[in-house]
Amino acid sequence: MWGTSGGLAIKGTWQGNIKNFILINIYAPCGSLDQQRLWEDIQDWLAVQQDELWCICGDFNSVTNQSEGKGGIRPISDKKSSNFCKFIANLELVDLPLLRRKYTWYKDNGTCCNRLDRFLISQNWCNLWPNLN
Repeated sequence: MWGTSGGLAIKGTWQGNIKNFILINIYAPCGSLDQQRLWEDIQDWLAVQQDELWCICGDFNSVTNQSEGKGGIRPISDKKSSNFCKFIANLELVDLPLLRRKYTWYKDNGTCCNRLDRFLISQNWCNLWPNLN
């Protein structure tokens, strides 16, 4: 839906409770400008899907703060993290916590690790399943 480095969206209806949902699988680009464009495209598309349940999951290639990464030769970009946090806040998404691990990506030699993968869900999703974790 958003090109080779972006995502795929599936829109459907949950059987039984007849709730519409949107599931977006993300593979975000690494570059700040390309990411920002992707965040804006997703926000624009979801703006007209207000009553739906949203789950955006996958590899966001971005962290929300310094504690979500360690090691590596380049410092974590504050601007990139800030843009990603704004994306999450603008859509009022809930970032589900990881269980039993802190990072989702590890460099082969173990010198670098980050939390790049996550599940972000809408408040409507949380309201329907309040005990989700």
